[in-house]
Amino acid sequence: MSKSEKDLIGKIEYSDSNIVKGWALNLAHPDEPLTLSVLDEGAKIDELKPSMFRWDLKEKGYGRGYHGFIFQLPPELLDGNPHELQFVFDQSGSELKGSPVLINHKPEFDFTPFDVSDLTGSKVLVLAPHPGDESLGAGGSTALHTRAGDTVKIIFLTDGSPSDTSGKYSKDEYVNIRETEAQNACSILEVGDIEFWREPYRELSVNEKNIDRLAALLSEYNPGLIYCPSPHEFHPDHRVVAELLWRAVQKSGIICKIAFTEIDTAMRINTLVDITPVIEKKKSACGAYQNQTGKTPNAEYALGLNRFRSLTVSGKSEYAEGFFIIDCSDILKSPIESFSHQQFFSSSNSVPVNDPPLVSLIVRTKNRDALLKEALSSIVMQSYPNIEVVLVNDGDSDLSELVAEFRKYVEIQYINPETPQGMAKAANLGIISAKGKYVNFLDDDDIIYTNHVSKLALYLQTTGQRAAYSDCEVGHYDWSERGFTLKREKELIHGLEHDLDKMMVSIYIPNMVIMFERSLFEKIGYMDEELEICEDWDLWIRLCLHVSPERIPGVTAEYRFFADHNYDHTKWRMKVFEKYRHYFRDEEHDTSLLNRIDKLVEENGYLRKRLAREPVRSGSYSPPRNNTVWKILYTLKRNLPERLVKYIQSKQFKL
Repeated sequence: MSKSEKDLIGKIEYSDSNIVKGWALNLAHPDEPLTLSVLDEGAKIDELKPSMFRWDLKEKGYGRGYHGFIFQLPPELLDGNPHELQFVFDQSGSELKGSPVLINHKPEFDFTPFDVSDLTGSKVLVLAPHPGDESLGAGGSTALHTRAGDTVKIIFLTDGSPSDTSGKYSKDEYVNIRETEAQNACSILEVGDIEFWREPYRELSVNEKNIDRLAALLSEYNPGLIYCPSPHEFHPDHRVVAELLWRAVQKSGIICKIAFTEIDTAMRINTLVDITPVIEKKKSACGAYQNQTGKTPNAEYALGLNRFRSLTVSGKSEYAEGFFIIDCSDILKSPIESFSHQQFFSSSNSVPVNDPPLVSLIVRTKNRDALLKEALSSIVMQSYPNIEVVLVNDGDSDLSELVAEFRKYVEIQYINPETPQGMAKAANLGIISAKGKYVNFLDDDDIIYTNHVSKLALYLQTTGQRAAYSDCEVGHYDWSERGFTLKREKELIHGLEHDLDKMMVSIYIPNMVIMFERSLFEKIGYMDEELEICEDWDLWIRLCLHVSPERIPGVTAEYRFFADHNYDHTKWRMKVFEKYRHYFRDEEHDTSLLNRIDKLVEENGYLRKRLAREPVRSGSYSPPRNNTVWKILYTLKRNLPERLVKYIQSKQFKL
């Protein structure tokens, strides 16, 4: 390798379904532009010139720091087929560190299976709330199990007696008819091991007697796979059976899988079983229930759903049963309400990290219960699996019931001081209690989107960086009798790459979008309790003096405004400026600031010359006109000597 090739350095730092982020430069000539080629399977599909400012690269001594890039993936790469993108230097053909980048994204794969599964090979238990449910929900799969030689047991939990609306039979007669029909259906499915628990129809309940009975059966029978109606079914007996199983699994500690079935309610599924080879058996088993024929055509509906379920596997199946399968270990310490969360993220936004670290979301709230519910709901819907909420109540609302409701879905530490503490102290109470490796703030009037925590936490975990932030959008709302309504279209906050100079004069990172290691508090300290507002800005300044947060492009949160708090922003901004006067002025008084202004003028001239000789490619990064000098002038002029103000103005006129 020649010396010139050794001078070419760069790195791919991050990639997702939309962008690839990295940097590249020539050490011998760090401020001269260079070109990267993007190859797909060896064929050049694009090129780019790194020119995005990166404070961290500048701090490392890599020239002026204009070596970053964000490559937007073109639509043709998002076709669901695997792509291996190479990022290479045009000058040498060598690749950047972290290249190639593997791309394989088809959004519909995140929501439903596109292949069939074989569930045979397990000892099977089928829980049917009523005679007929075993055939409607999993009759085809049951037939496949028995055909494969699997052991199958079916339990009918209720007698189904009031479902005779004709009035032709007494209760006992009708129960006997239903049980005879169930035996005939099970015979068609080749299942001989069946039980009738004869609990009253629509009176089945989740009580200790039923939990103990089912838990004992699970321990004795020890199935590897259990079919059961889903907790989302609308018939009350179906939902009760789902909760009975959930509680019985927790009590018995059995190790198995549960396949939740669709009987009267379709749901999002994560498993498809091809039942085409046994579809006639399923039809016959459903048809064994003659006394239900002519009322509601349940068999037609079930078979219609099975036909529909073959949509994504039409080349392999004509009829398929859909299931939502979870492992019993996932429910041992979770309430049944967590099923909704697990189903929503059945396959989308999976977290490819073993033992993902705990993330603490610190939520401050003050007498805004309706907004708090939305903030907590946005946390519940996170795709990341290891989250705790540290909720600090700085108002006088009684939040005990709300906390109890949300504890069904997410771990919550509830801190309820006797008297209001103020925003900074409330945040510090949360910080002290946080147990996570990473910390993220979320105030009660903001929300985060489903991928927020996973996007940031996984980036920090996989790269070893200590702080990172994403982009957000801003919504302005009006209150009304029905709640609140959006005033106008939401605005995107176009993310800025980290720049300590910018951070010193204005906050450009809303507090809900940044995540960082909790251990950093040992170096930067807690929030300044002397500040009524701008306490987060003050904290970010101290954070940025120790680390360079990485921006991960992509909107993951909404920064929401509901009312003007009538704060004296100028007063508290000047308090922050006063704290960090040393950043602009040292012991030599004016010398430090004068040098900084000179550097800004030089930087502006460099960018102007570079842009003048290089045409800006469509879609590429274009550095904006440098207005940092005006920001410094505007924010510091109250504290600067008049001669310094005039000096800055004279420099600005030359830009």
